[in-house]
Amino acid sequence: MGRYEITNKQFGAFIDATDYKTTAEDAGKGFAWNGLKWLVFEGLYWREPVVAGSPYLGEDYPVIQVSWKDCQAFLDWAGLAFPTEAQWEYACRAGTTTRCYWGDDPGLEQTCEYANVADSSMEALFEVKGSGFDCTDEYASVSPVGSLKSNAWGLYDMSGNAGEWCLDEYGENYFSVSPAKDPVNRNGDHIKYTFEEETFEGENRVIKGGNWGSLSFRIRSASRDRLNPLDRGTTTGFRAVHR
Repeated sequence: MGRYEITNKQFGAFIDATDYKTTAEDAGKGFAWNGLKWLVFEGLYWREPVVAGSPYLGEDYPVIQVSWKDCQAFLDWAGLAFPTEAQWEYACRAGTTTRCYWGDDPGLEQTCEYANVADSSMEALFEVKGSGFDCTDEYASVSPVGSLKSNAWGLYDMSGNAGEWCLDEYGENYFSVSPAKDPVNRNGDHIKYTFEEETFEGENRVIKGGNWGSLSFRIRSASRDRLNPLDRGTTTGFRAVHR
């Protein structure tokens, strides 16, 4: 398991080597979270992920505005792989049985020592209230990888910062019927949703870890979310494992 989320520098090396065109570039738009809701912006892509024309975030930031399809292309080029959902959660927990790898209460001030979440600095930037975190992690949105404390196994940003794509297709009740050892869902729920006239339909992929805009229930080690493989936005990146 990679210690860090895949960075702009790493993804940029892939783009330079292959001239790959991302989903956001093909569609001519990406999606951005403003602290309250999702908005669509023309021209958003991984080099300008927040607002079109915005400054480049930096080489050591996690790459965002990447679809599952984009991440798979990078992993194929690099000879790496997505973690399965089970692998991801095992690595996130790092031997713990608590709700988060730093303790049982995601609302603790200690959270901001470990996870870039919807804290007071995010509230100030977007002028919103009710994040559930009274602490500050000092980053209003995405932060450079490894900026906060790691878990016990030396893995950074497993909770918060960028949500992370996994290999599995998403099944609401998959773990009630899955194998006990090394489960991976390859037959997920068929899900359809529409956002700003763009329709996403098919088997969604699992997202783990919450992100910089997440409330407390989203950053539990067991929390899970899903998106269509062509969806992309300011809160989603990925991490790699060796094959």
